[in-house]
Amino acid sequence: MAQASEESVELYQTEAKPEEIRSYPEEIRKSGILEQFEELIARETVKSVLTARRADYQAIFADEVIRRIKYHHWEYTTPTMLESLKHRVYSNPYEALINDWTFACPKLDGNCLHVLKLLNIETVEKLLLKKSVFVKPDSLSQYLDPHTICISLEDVVNKYLEMELQSIRKMELKSIREMS
Repeated sequence: MAQASEESVELYQTEAKPEEIRSYPEEIRKSGILEQFEELIARETVKSVLTARRADYQAIFADEVIRRIKYHHWEYTTPTMLESLKHRVYSNPYEALINDWTFACPKLDGNCLHVLKLLNIETVEKLLLKKSVFVKPDSLSQYLDPHTICISLEDVVNKYLEMELQSIRKMELKSIREMS
C-alpha cells in the first residue's frame, strides 16, 4: 500500500498541470507556497484513491462473510447465535483479519502448522485481492519437509467467524449462569 501511495504521488507529480487552470501572481509563486499547495493536493488525491480502494476491500470481505454464514455448517449453533453473528461481524476487514492465523497442514495430516501472518493493511489487502496465499510451514517443519499450502480467504473468514461464535457462546453461557 505504501508503494501504491508513493507511485500515485509520483504519477501526480510528474503529470503536467495546465497553466491556465492554476495561475498565480508572481509573489505567490516566488514564496514557495505553491509547492506546498501542490503537495497538499497530491496527498489529498492519493488519500481519496486509497479510500475508494478500501471500500472495495471492505465489500470483498463483507461478501465472503455473508457467504460463509449462509453456506457453512456451524456446529453447536442456534438460529439466534447465527443472527447475533451477522450483527456482530465487522465490516472492517483490517480490524477483523489483522492477526496470526494458524492452520494445521493437510499435506502432513495436521502434523505441522502453517501460520498466515496478516500483520498490516498491506497483507490483508493482498489476501482480499488474491483470495488466497501460499504459506510455508512454521519453524522446524519447513526444514524437514519444505512445502507450502494454499490458504484461502474462505479459510481465514471461517476461522474468524468461529472465533466470533465462540465469543457469542461464552456470552450466552454467562447470561444463562447469571439467570440461574
